[in-house]
Amino acid sequence: FSYIIPSFDDADKKNTAFQYVFDAENYIEENIEKRIKIDDVSSHLGLSRGYLRNIFFEQKGISPQEYLMQKRIKTAQELLKNTDLPIGEVAKRSGYDDILQFSRIFKKRTGISPTEYRKQNAINIEIKIKKENKTSYNTINNINKKENNQINDISTQIAANASIEKESVDKSLSNNSAEDLTALLAAQIEKAARAAEQERKEKEKAPQAPLWLL
Repeated sequence: FSYIIPSFDDADKKNTAFQYVFDAENYIEENIEKRIKIDDVSSHLGLSRGYLRNIFFEQKGISPQEYLMQKRIKTAQELLKNTDLPIGEVAKRSGYDDILQFSRIFKKRTGISPTEYRKQNAINIEIKIKKENKTSYNTINNINKKENNQINDISTQIAANASIEKESVDKSLSNNSAEDLTALLAAQIEKAARAAEQERKEKEKAPQAPLWLL
């Protein structure tokens, strides 16, 4: 099997190098649980190890070996944060058969052991949940206050326009939403307007007293 060291003009070389790095990343991603090495990656792409290393440095600023290592640690971190898998299983799914080797490398990279990392993130998640719950409670409480104020204002307007005692309106409408009360307010205002118009017409129809009696 012969490895390829491609030869292209500058534009084609850049595009091809980008594609090779992209394919290498995908291969690592899809095989992260396996004990793959950079030789496996370069062999899969049909490239020399040296050429793959060079284009990786050009595109990512790190070696393919370092990229693979970072990917394994990131995979382990996600599993520790989001699952309750045993540490040994986390190690295997991150590409390590030896749990002691995994723990040693993980601590060297993160500064803490896998167990400590899981505990730390469990505490952070609990704090985050508490903050989110408090925010949700405050939001709901503010919405309820706002709606209660709207209902109070609307019931006051209904009472004023319909000449009804505000207390009786509050009692009869306490279970209605702001939308229901708005509609009721409009109906009460229309009713009051009709009553006023009727009263005006009745006054116009009433017989007028003779001028000499005035």
